[in-house]
Amino acid sequence: MQQACLKLFNSEQAINQACSWAVAQFLAPGGEFSDLIDTWQLHWVAGPYWFCHAGVNDAAIALWQTGQQQNTNALEQQYQQAWQHGDLFNFYYGPLGALTRTKYRKYDWPLTAQGAQQLKAAGIVGLVNGHRDSVQGQQLYVRQGLWNFDCDTQMNSHCRAREGLAHPGWGITLFEPSGEVVALSSDHSGRRCFQL
Repeated sequence: MQQACLKLFNSEQAINQACSWAVAQFLAPGGEFSDLIDTWQLHWVAGPYWFCHAGVNDAAIALWQTGQQQNTNALEQQYQQAWQHGDLFNFYYGPLGALTRTKYRKYDWPLTAQGAQQLKAAGIVGLVNGHRDSVQGQQLYVRQGLWNFDCDTQMNSHCRAREGLAHPGWGITLFEPSGEVVALSSDHSGRRCFQL
Protein backbone atom coordinates (compact mmCIF):
# COMPACT_ATOMS: atom_id res chain seq x y z
CA MET A 1 0.00 0.00 0.00
CA GLN A 2 2.79 2.41 0.88
CA GLN A 3 4.44 1.87 -2.51
CA ALA A 4 1.17 2.58 -4.32
CA CYS A 5 0.73 5.80 -2.34
CA LEU A 6 4.28 6.88 -3.08
CA LYS A 7 3.53 6.58 -6.80
CA LEU A 8 0.77 9.17 -6.36
CA PHE A 9 2.52 11.41 -3.83
CA ASN A 10 6.14 12.51 -3.80
CA SER A 11 6.79 11.81 -0.10
CA GLU A 12 5.43 10.19 3.03
CA GLN A 13 4.81 13.70 4.33
CA ALA A 14 2.50 14.38 1.36
CA ILE A 15 0.64 11.12 2.08
CA ASN A 16 0.19 12.14 5.73
CA GLN A 17 -1.04 15.58 4.68
CA ALA A 18 -3.57 14.06 2.30
CA CYS A 19 -4.82 11.64 4.97
CA SER A 20 -5.10 14.42 7.54
CA TRP A 21 -7.04 16.53 5.07
CA ALA A 22 -9.43 13.61 4.33
CA VAL A 23 -10.04 12.98 8.04
CA ALA A 24 -10.72 16.68 8.63
CA GLN A 25 -13.12 16.93 5.69
CA PHE A 26 -14.98 13.61 5.99
CA LEU A 27 -14.71 12.33 9.57
CA ALA A 28 -14.24 15.29 11.90
CA PRO A 29 -17.40 16.98 13.20
CA GLY A 30 -17.99 20.08 11.13
CA GLY A 31 -15.92 18.83 8.19
CA GLU A 32 -17.22 19.90 4.79
CA PHE A 33 -18.39 16.37 3.92
CA SER A 34 -19.09 14.96 7.40
CA ASP A 35 -22.86 15.36 7.00
CA LEU A 36 -22.71 13.33 3.82
CA ILE A 37 -21.00 10.47 5.60
CA ASP A 38 -23.36 10.68 8.58
CA THR A 39 -26.48 10.44 6.42
CA TRP A 40 -25.37 8.24 3.54
CA GLN A 41 -27.09 4.86 3.37
CA LEU A 42 -24.86 2.01 2.29
CA HIS A 43 -27.79 0.15 0.77
CA TRP A 44 -31.56 0.27 0.53
CA VAL A 45 -34.04 -2.53 -0.11
CA ALA A 46 -37.38 -1.58 -1.66
CA GLY A 47 -39.72 -4.31 -2.80
CA PRO A 48 -37.81 -6.80 -4.92
CA TYR A 49 -34.78 -4.51 -5.41
CA TRP A 50 -31.46 -4.12 -3.58
CA PHE A 51 -30.07 -0.61 -4.22
CA CYS A 52 -26.44 0.30 -3.53
CA HIS A 53 -23.71 2.37 -5.09
CA ALA A 54 -21.59 -0.30 -6.72
CA GLY A 55 -22.71 -3.88 -6.14
CA VAL A 56 -23.24 -6.59 -3.56
CA ASN A 57 -21.30 -9.57 -2.23
CA ASP A 58 -21.96 -12.69 -0.15
CA ALA A 59 -20.44 -11.31 3.07
CA ALA A 60 -22.64 -8.19 2.95
CA ILE A 61 -25.69 -10.35 2.20
CA ALA A 62 -24.94 -12.54 5.24
CA LEU A 63 -24.63 -9.49 7.47
CA TRP A 64 -27.88 -8.06 6.06
CA GLN A 65 -29.66 -11.37 6.71
CA THR A 66 -28.38 -11.44 10.31
CA GLY A 67 -29.87 -7.99 10.79
CA GLN A 68 -33.16 -9.11 9.26
CA GLN A 69 -33.36 -12.04 11.68
CA GLN A 70 -32.60 -9.77 14.65
CA ASN A 71 -34.91 -6.99 13.40
CA THR A 72 -31.96 -4.58 13.15
CA ASN A 73 -30.09 -2.95 10.31
CA ALA A 74 -26.75 -4.63 11.00
CA LEU A 75 -25.28 -3.65 7.64
CA GLU A 76 -25.85 0.09 8.17
CA GLN A 77 -24.79 -0.13 11.84
CA GLN A 78 -21.44 -1.68 10.94
CA TYR A 79 -20.96 0.90 8.19
CA GLN A 80 -21.52 3.79 10.63
CA GLN A 81 -19.23 2.17 13.23
CA ALA A 82 -16.42 1.83 10.69
CA TRP A 83 -16.64 5.54 9.88
CA GLN A 84 -16.92 6.60 13.51
CA HIS A 85 -13.86 4.57 14.47
CA GLY A 86 -11.89 5.90 11.50
CA ASP A 87 -10.98 2.39 10.34
CA LEU A 88 -11.04 3.48 6.72
CA PHE A 89 -8.66 0.97 5.15
CA ASN A 90 -10.41 -2.06 6.63
CA PHE A 91 -13.76 -0.56 5.69
CA TYR A 92 -12.77 0.28 2.12
CA TYR A 93 -11.13 -3.07 1.37
CA GLY A 94 -13.69 -5.12 3.31
CA PRO A 95 -17.10 -6.43 2.28
CA LEU A 96 -18.92 -3.22 3.27
CA GLY A 97 -16.57 -0.97 1.32
CA ALA A 98 -17.05 -3.27 -1.64
CA LEU A 99 -20.66 -2.06 -1.79
CA THR A 100 -19.23 1.35 -2.72
CA ARG A 101 -16.52 0.24 -5.14
CA THR A 102 -17.04 -3.26 -6.60
CA LYS A 103 -17.24 -3.78 -10.31
CA TYR A 104 -17.54 -7.56 -10.03
CA ARG A 105 -13.89 -8.08 -10.89
CA LYS A 106 -12.06 -11.30 -10.00
CA TYR A 107 -10.34 -9.66 -7.02
CA ASP A 108 -13.50 -8.01 -5.61
CA TRP A 109 -15.54 -9.61 -2.83
CA PRO A 110 -17.63 -12.16 -4.73
CA LEU A 111 -21.33 -12.50 -5.34
CA THR A 112 -21.78 -16.25 -5.73
CA ALA A 113 -24.77 -18.39 -6.67
CA GLN A 114 -25.28 -19.06 -2.94
CA GLY A 115 -25.45 -15.34 -2.12
CA ALA A 116 -27.84 -14.73 -5.01
CA GLN A 117 -30.04 -17.57 -3.80
CA GLN A 118 -30.17 -16.00 -0.32
CA LEU A 119 -31.41 -12.74 -1.86
CA LYS A 120 -33.99 -14.58 -3.98
CA ALA A 121 -35.22 -16.43 -0.88
CA ALA A 122 -35.73 -13.01 0.74
CA GLY A 123 -37.79 -11.84 -2.26
CA ILE A 124 -35.07 -9.78 -3.95
CA VAL A 125 -34.79 -10.38 -7.69
CA GLY A 126 -32.98 -7.24 -8.84
CA LEU A 127 -29.75 -5.41 -8.02
CA VAL A 128 -29.65 -1.70 -8.77
CA ASN A 129 -26.34 0.13 -8.85
CA GLY A 130 -24.16 2.60 -10.67
CA HIS A 131 -20.37 2.95 -10.47
CA ARG A 132 -19.56 1.39 -13.85
CA ASP A 133 -19.24 4.60 -15.90
CA SER A 134 -21.21 3.65 -18.99
CA VAL A 135 -21.30 5.91 -22.05
CA GLN A 136 -24.19 3.92 -23.54
CA GLY A 137 -26.84 4.64 -20.92
CA GLN A 138 -28.21 2.20 -18.41
CA GLN A 139 -27.54 -1.49 -18.96
CA LEU A 140 -29.23 -4.69 -17.85
CA TYR A 141 -27.16 -7.75 -16.90
CA VAL A 142 -27.84 -11.04 -15.19
CA ARG A 143 -25.55 -11.76 -12.22
CA GLN A 144 -25.85 -15.20 -10.67
CA GLY A 145 -29.49 -15.35 -11.80
CA LEU A 146 -30.42 -11.89 -10.47
CA TRP A 147 -31.38 -8.96 -12.68
CA ASN A 148 -28.70 -6.29 -12.40
CA PHE A 149 -29.79 -2.81 -13.44
CA ASP A 150 -26.58 -0.88 -14.00
CA CYS A 151 -27.88 2.67 -13.82
CA ASP A 152 -24.65 4.61 -14.13
CA THR A 153 -24.43 7.17 -16.90
CA GLN A 154 -21.52 9.43 -17.69
CA MET A 155 -22.27 12.90 -16.30
CA ASN A 156 -18.82 14.30 -15.54
CA SER A 157 -18.16 17.07 -18.09
CA HIS A 158 -14.43 16.30 -18.37
CA CYS A 159 -15.01 12.60 -18.93
CA ARG A 160 -17.77 13.35 -21.43
CA ALA A 161 -15.42 15.64 -23.37
CA ARG A 162 -12.71 12.94 -23.36
CA GLU A 163 -15.25 10.41 -24.72
CA GLY A 164 -16.47 12.88 -27.38
CA LEU A 165 -19.95 13.11 -25.83
CA ALA A 166 -22.12 16.22 -25.78
CA HIS A 167 -22.61 17.93 -22.44
CA PRO A 168 -24.60 17.84 -20.22
CA GLY A 169 -25.14 14.18 -19.56
CA TRP A 170 -28.13 12.84 -17.67
CA GLY A 171 -29.86 9.60 -16.78
CA ILE A 172 -33.12 8.66 -15.08
CA THR A 173 -34.22 5.16 -14.13
CA LEU A 174 -37.81 4.70 -12.95
CA PHE A 175 -38.94 1.66 -10.98
CA GLU A 176 -42.72 1.56 -11.34
CA PRO A 177 -45.03 -0.25 -8.85
CA SER A 178 -46.27 -2.35 -11.79
CA GLY A 179 -42.82 -3.93 -12.07
CA GLU A 180 -41.87 -1.98 -15.18
CA VAL A 181 -38.40 -0.41 -15.20
CA VAL A 182 -37.91 2.54 -17.55
CA ALA A 183 -34.43 3.88 -18.35
CA LEU A 184 -33.86 7.24 -20.02
CA SER A 185 -30.45 8.69 -20.83
CA SER A 186 -28.79 11.42 -22.85
CA ASP A 187 -26.57 8.71 -24.34
CA HIS A 188 -29.26 6.34 -25.59
CA SER A 189 -32.03 7.36 -27.96
CA GLY A 190 -35.49 6.47 -26.74
CA ARG A 191 -36.70 4.60 -23.69
CA ARG A 192 -35.40 1.27 -22.50
CA CYS A 193 -38.22 -0.64 -20.84
CA PHE A 194 -38.02 -3.86 -18.84
CA GLN A 195 -40.90 -5.74 -17.24
CA LEU A 196 -40.26 -8.02 -14.28
